[in-house]
Amino acid sequence: PLLMRILSYSVGNLLVHGRQIATFLLWIVFAPIMIRFNGIWGFSFSNSDWGLLFAIVLQIVFLILIPYLYFKILLKILNMIFAPMTDIFHRILFHLPLFGGQMRNFILLELSSSMAALVKAGHDVGEAARWNAEIFPRKWLRRKIAKFADAVEKGEYWPDAWEAMGLCTSSQNWIIRNAASRENPTQGFEILSEWLDSQINRTNRVILIVTENFGILLSAVFVGSIVFALWQTLC
Repeated sequence: PLLMRILSYSVGNLLVHGRQIATFLLWIVFAPIMIRFNGIWGFSFSNSDWGLLFAIVLQIVFLILIPYLYFKILLKILNMIFAPMTDIFHRILFHLPLFGGQMRNFILLELSSSMAALVKAGHDVGEAARWNAEIFPRKWLRRKIAKFADAVEKGEYWPDAWEAMGLCTSSQNWIIRNAASRENPTQGFEILSEWLDSQINRTNRVILIVTENFGILLSAVFVGSIVFALWQTLC
């Protein structure tokens, strides 16, 4: 069929080109030792012991440095490909039962603790958000925090801008709004951090209980299947 011919041709070309690329990349990795023994392109290291030692040391450096560079380049390529889908992926991930909410609580706990520390140190909410937008480890979240900081600096009511990030539940947003109504954002972020910490600990206990019971059940099924198989063999 036409579709199978197209797939066969595409996969075949991909394998051929992939093998050529892999051969070239591996040649770069093992270039020092190949030059030492094969004298490629009219160049070779000295046949003395010092030349051999230099080739071995250079080969060790290539074995560490070149794969590391390959890995960094691969990460940049994957980041360029998947960065536009990061927000969608995390939005889907956050709606997963149990684990999604736990991941969101971890991120919020880190953010609210940082905001509380910075506001308590004397920064206003916009400045604290700007600091987090520059230093937060997750790039997709840095974009959200930067939008929050921009909105606050433009004069938007900061609880509205916080809620617009779409990270908190309604009860968590209520904590922030209640603190804003009392003009005490530090206390609001601290209470939110304590709330999130208690939720994380509670969910961790649930996950531990579920995992433990599942492990016991799985072990019982495994032992039972072995006993049943032995009983059938004996009978």
